[in-house]
Amino acid sequence: MKSEKEPVVSSVLVALDKSDKSWKALLLGINFVRKHEGSKLHIIHAVPKLLLPVTGDMAPSAYIIIEKEEDMIISGKELVSRAIAAAKEKGVEDVEGKVEVGNPVDIILSRARAVSADMIVLGNRGMGFRKGVLLGSVSERIVAGSESTVIVVK
Repeated sequence: MKSEKEPVVSSVLVALDKSDKSWKALLLGINFVRKHEGSKLHIIHAVPKLLLPVTGDMAPSAYIIIEKEEDMIISGKELVSRAIAAAKEKGVEDVEGKVEVGNPVDIILSRARAVSADMIVLGNRGMGFRKGVLLGSVSERIVAGSESTVIVVK
């Protein structure tokens, strides 16, 4: 067996949501960054874009949807701030976080490319067989669409 060097990990992207599995993914990402001196931790939280009603009769509900989206952005920023604080508490100084609105898969893959992530770490939401078959899970689509190593935490 040929002796190979350990892969260099200089950029780790953690896709964070509000699940326990996602927080476990963050802790794993933190551990990777701590083990690879000089690496940076990037945290991304995707807020799904809420669809606005098409008809004029539904105009009042458009305001409710916009308020809900704004609440989700605020909540996401608080989550990312807590994640950054947790990383710094565990000794990771080179860490940054971001919240973006849109399709979670597109956001995660785009962010991975933007930060040249060597690795993406995310939690498995466990949406179940039927829903997973119909919609496809975010983690499955990240694995399929990423050029980086992807770790899905259960």
